Amino acid sequence: MKRPKPSTSCTKCGAPGYNIALANGKCGRLVNRKRCRGTNQSAIGDKDWAECPSCEGLGYTGTPQCSQCGGPGWLFVRVGSGVQGRV
Repeated sequence: MKRPKPSTSCTKCGAPGYNIALANGKCGRLVNRKRCRGTNQSAIGDKDWAECPSCEGLGYTGTPQCSQCGGPGWLFVRVGSGVQGRV
C-alpha cells in the first residue's frame, strides 16, 4: 500500500510531516542528538512532492527502508525551497 503524501516539510532537515496543523511550528526531528532548528512549512501544493521512483511510494524496497526517500515514499521537490530530495 502506498504511503500518504506528506503535508509539511522542514525548512532545514527536510523531514516530512503529515499534520498540517503543525505548519509554521518548530521541527521536532532530532539530528545528531540535537533538535532541528528548522520550521515545518506547508507542502500541500500539487508540485511539492514527487513519488519516489525507487520504491514507487511504498517507503520500502523489499524489507529494508528505501535508501532513496528514507521511508516516506515521497521526495520533496518544490523548486526554490532550498531543501530537496531525501530526508
